[in-house]
Amino acid sequence: LWFSQTVSTHTAGPCRTRRLRSQQVEGGLGVGGVEAENEVRLFRLAGRQLGLLSADQREQFGYPRGLMRHRLATGEWTRVCRGLYKVGAGLLSADQRDLAAVLAGGAGAVLSHQSAARRLGLDCAVAPRVQLTVPWGRSVRLLRSVRTWRSRELEPADVTSRGPFRLTAVGRTLVDLAGVLEPRWLRAALDSALRQSARNLDLTARALEVYGPGRPGAGQLRALVAEYRAGAEVPDSALESLFVELTTPLGLARPEPHFKVRSGGQLIAEVDFAWPELRLG
Repeated sequence: LWFSQTVSTHTAGPCRTRRLRSQQVEGGLGVGGVEAENEVRLFRLAGRQLGLLSADQREQFGYPRGLMRHRLATGEWTRVCRGLYKVGAGLLSADQRDLAAVLAGGAGAVLSHQSAARRLGLDCAVAPRVQLTVPWGRSVRLLRSVRTWRSRELEPADVTSRGPFRLTAVGRTLVDLAGVLEPRWLRAALDSALRQSARNLDLTARALEVYGPGRPGAGQLRALVAEYRAGAEVPDSALESLFVELTTPLGLARPEPHFKVRSGGQLIAEVDFAWPELRLG
């Protein structure tokens, strides 16, 4: 259990109810009645947040500051950073680091860039730090493992969630990625989004209209969107996407995927990519 508790069970007719009475003997700190109920609610919230709690949430549930300090002193809680706590000891997991960044960032903070892409299932290079976007003007003190961007505009339609994580939606995420990824990985990220749903092409085009002007990499992403709107076939995997981008600097036309080789009207082979006009595949 995450917190010290004694449970008394009493019977009322056919129903059995369990009443939690949390009593901290050391230091004479006690919790009972309404405070005990608030503590239960607080720790239930921690359970939904991978064992993490913010100072604002502690105050919202009326959890006594003195008891919080005692939990920290006894090691039942661990301070992650200013205003953020972890129930229990031990290092943060990758998921906890992501959620810790969002909670520490406050209202409106969302995972973005590679961190959002990973949660959305997009193919892209892994970032060494958690990527977070917060509202413009927000001053946040986060872990050194967090890279922060500030945004003047982030429409509700461009924010989504995956479990307890708030993050940028697929269109906004791809616009953000355009400014930090190499061309080959940007193509791979867009291709993986299109393999999930063809609708993501329109969502990306819309995000480019809203957030693209003046942003690094927006022109490159816009060219990829135009390529697929013109009917180009989406590669089947990240490896195929990387290969397509690898051939671009060679000055060759875009290779034709899944090219069927026939002889005498009979299908004899299918190659992943080919340049039929060059008889190369």
